Amino acid sequence: MKKTLNQVILLAASSNFSRQNQPSQYHLIHRLRDCKDSTSATSLHSVAIKSASLQDTFTANHLINCYVRLQNIDSAAKVFDEMPQPNVVSFTSLISGYVSMARPDTALWLFGRMLDSLVLPNEFTFATVTNSCSTLADLETGRKIHARIEILCAPRWLICTGSAMTSVALGGFLT
Repeated sequence: MKKTLNQVILLAASSNFSRQNQPSQYHLIHRLRDCKDSTSATSLHSVAIKSASLQDTFTANHLINCYVRLQNIDSAAKVFDEMPQPNVVSFTSLISGYVSMARPDTALWLFGRMLDSLVLPNEFTFATVTNSCSTLADLETGRKIHARIEILCAPRWLICTGSAMTSVALGGFLT
C-alpha cells in the first residue's frame, strides 16, 4: 500500500512532541519561512502533521513554499497533492517551483490542472507560465496563455500582458 508523504514523515520523525510542546500555527509559519535545510523542513512538516495544521491552506502553502525554496520539488508536490483545497497561491507556488527546477513542461501541465479545477490564475501565475512557454519556445501555448490574459485580466493587470508579450518576444516568437 502506497503511503502518503504525511504518513512517511510521521513514521520518520524521531521526536515525540506532546500537544503542549508544539509551536502555535503562527510560530510554525515563521519557522517555515526561516527554514534553511531539508532536515529542518521535514521536522517542521512532522510538527504540522501532528498539530493538524496542514488542514489549513495558509499553513500548507507555507510548507510548499519552504520545500520549493529548498529545491525539494517532489516533497512540495506531495504536500500540494494532499491538500484538501489548493488555492491560487498553492498552484502558483508549485508552478514556480517547477519553472525554477527547469521543469517548464510540468509547470504548464499543472497550469492546465489549475484551470480544470476552476481556480483562477492571477498575474503572478500568468507571469510564471509565460516564462515556461519562453523556456520551451512553445509559441502555440504562449499565444493561448496570452489570449487568456486578455480575457481574464482587468486593466490593472496591463503589466501582466506586457510581461507575457516580453516573455514571448524574448523567446524569439515575435517577428
